[in-house]
Amino acid sequence: ILILGAAAALPRGGQQPAAVQVEGESFQFAGNYIETPVARFAPVTLEAWIAPSVLPPSGCFIIGSDIRGSHGIGLALSGSNLAFEYLVGFEVSNAPVPLRQLTHVAAVFGAENTRLYRSGKLVHTGAPTKAYGDTPFVIGQIGSTNPDMFFIGQMRCVRISKGERYKDDFTPTESFNADDNALVIYDAKSVDGDRVIDLSGKGNDGKWKTP
Repeated sequence: ILILGAAAALPRGGQQPAAVQVEGESFQFAGNYIETPVARFAPVTLEAWIAPSVLPPSGCFIIGSDIRGSHGIGLALSGSNLAFEYLVGFEVSNAPVPLRQLTHVAAVFGAENTRLYRSGKLVHTGAPTKAYGDTPFVIGQIGSTNPDMFFIGQMRCVRISKGERYKDDFTPTESFNADDNALVIYDAKSVDGDRVIDLSGKGNDGKWKTP
């Protein structure tokens, strides 16, 4: 586990950053987010290496696709505990994620259930999700049209994959590799201005934004 420094303060006045915010080998999230061009769907696997520096009382989203009043498909933290949002509901595990330590987290939205993994270990099994609503997955907040519940801290890399990538406990890789099922892979070492380059080979580059 790599120990990381605290995140910067939230930006003031809704200022648009000139470029993707990176610290070391990690994205630095502080009231900003990445919008992907991939509309939410299921079955899907959402995963990331994260190091939160602040745990807002209302919770925060690592990957989201929420439409206000209609829920979404997303991977979140409720307090310090790993959680997920589905259509339509929200479930919280008993597995805390430590502050300022890079930890692998994943949510597998399958046909029969939804499974949460922390550091490759299954920590929660819950309800499956439906899949509807044309809104994109975003990284670092609850939803593209619902700017709220921002993740504050660092993410090293993120992957969105079609299908159920994990069915048993596994050993997380330190970076994410491209394969047929990967639709989005973002790594903080691959950015260009406000563009986050997709390493999956599918051309789904992301856009760094501030509400």
